[in-house]
Amino acid sequence: MRYAAPSRVPATAAAPSRAPVPARKVAKKRNSENEEDCRGAKSKNRRMPSTETSARRLTALPGPGWKRTVTSEYGRNASHWISPIRSIAFRNRPLACEFEELRRRFDNDEVQAWEDYRRIKQGSDTYVINPSQYDTKPIKSTQSRKPPPGPGWKCKRVVESGEIHRWHWISPTRNIEFRRWAPAGEFEKLRHELGDEMRAWEEYRKRKAGSDTCVVSPSKYDVDPIETNSPTTPVVNDGDSNHTEEIVTARKPPPGPGWKHKFVVEVVGGQRQCYWISPVRNIEFRRRPQACEFEKLRLKFGKCPRRR
Repeated sequence: MRYAAPSRVPATAAAPSRAPVPARKVAKKRNSENEEDCRGAKSKNRRMPSTETSARRLTALPGPGWKRTVTSEYGRNASHWISPIRSIAFRNRPLACEFEELRRRFDNDEVQAWEDYRRIKQGSDTYVINPSQYDTKPIKSTQSRKPPPGPGWKCKRVVESGEIHRWHWISPTRNIEFRRWAPAGEFEKLRHELGDEMRAWEEYRKRKAGSDTCVVSPSKYDVDPIETNSPTTPVVNDGDSNHTEEIVTARKPPPGPGWKHKFVVEVVGGQRQCYWISPVRNIEFRRRPQACEFEKLRLKFGKCPRRR
């Protein structure tokens, strides 16, 4: 008799029996699930802040009595915040609120509040339209970091462009006001060498011919005309024109033989510009490189034979 081969398929192992879960753990799990569902429902029902509420916060007045105006600047609308008493126009609402706190500190006295605000914002932007018009007295200036150019010099602090604070240096004798320290130091050297501010100013004007003198209204310190090579130098001052003309020596050589030069002194600013005049047709050039280029063309066409 033949016996059947034993089956090679392994018998399935019986699943291990699990221990029963306690009733307390099941209750805690259900409670935590219910709490998460409640939180999700609350987050869904919670409303996000609308744009209207945020806009109201941005456009709210800093305090009672303030006004808000909307003007167009650079192609877009800009809000200005105007104080109640002195009508100080702020371009920034947080700074207007800061000024309102100062007003409350000084019992709505905007003069004292403005002085304290200027002291706090000294050297930085005040975000106020034309802030200098609200200054009842000049701001107390501190000592400059740089020493004066020489003995007897004075310095004062000047507000330029509404916000920028700069130092001006004033000479001892004639009170010539320099806008920069380096030109003031150069002028002090001339004073020390020549011993007189009149002669030092004439020499300084000769050296700075055609460039910025860095002096406030330099023409008012010109008592005598600058010395020239010829004693009978014509000086033209037309009432209708915006400049005066006088011929003086130039630092650079002329573009070519026969060329002349003259200095045009602008009344506004007091700067001197050297003009170059061609020999034949008296064409005036305001820059020497262009005059030299024209001189090359003159030489080029002067050597070529004329066409018949």
